[in-house]
Amino acid sequence: ADLIQRRQRSEFQSDIKGILYTVIKKNPDL
Repeated sequence: ADLIQRRQRSEFQSDIKGILYTVIKKNPDL
């Protein structure tokens, strides 16, 4: 169970990085 939680957390972090990346690309002023 611990391994699954760790994997979900890493996937969640990568999703956030992807979202932030697209947001920054759409708003270069930031």
